[in-house]
Amino acid sequence: MTLQTTSQIVLFVGVLLSAIGGFGSYYYGKVEEEKNKRESNKAQDELKAQIRELQLNTSHISDQTELIFQALKVKAETWLEVEMKNVPPGVTDYLLLRFTSDKGRISGKVRIKGSESISSFSTTANNKVPVAVRNLWLPKEGQYKVPTIMEFTVTEKTEPDASLSIYTQGWIDSKGREPQ
Repeated sequence: MTLQTTSQIVLFVGVLLSAIGGFGSYYYGKVEEEKNKRESNKAQDELKAQIRELQLNTSHISDQTELIFQALKVKAETWLEVEMKNVPPGVTDYLLLRFTSDKGRISGKVRIKGSESISSFSTTANNKVPVAVRNLWLPKEGQYKVPTIMEFTVTEKTEPDASLSIYTQGWIDSKGREPQ
């Protein structure tokens, strides 16, 4: 064998080994790519399952939260106004009010318009014993609010068709006297 033939054989073996190496690299690269793709798809499927589970839990939590909010919904209070004409304007410190009903018990809250001082009443407790409702003092004017407007709201009725009557039992002036 000549040097040229040996060189050609070595060159052929080199090209053949390079081709086998290239094919091996391509083949095992594809195998690795398929393996990575399967793992990626599996991970995505697991994430999608977790997202669905979270969405179901969130939906359940939202339903529960909605039930809680419905249970806690506070009715908007409707305050009814009555001008108190039988008390002297500007000097009445407390109004003494009795609450009666024609049937059942009526409970509620009473205040002077604009005041933060709220008193509770019940027709079973306050039909003979009056509720002392504090008047609204206006420091800039140095007197109580004129005209004196009482506001009340009914919070509970044991009989739906019961009616409420409010009577003035008297008043207390700014010096603590009951001049009525």
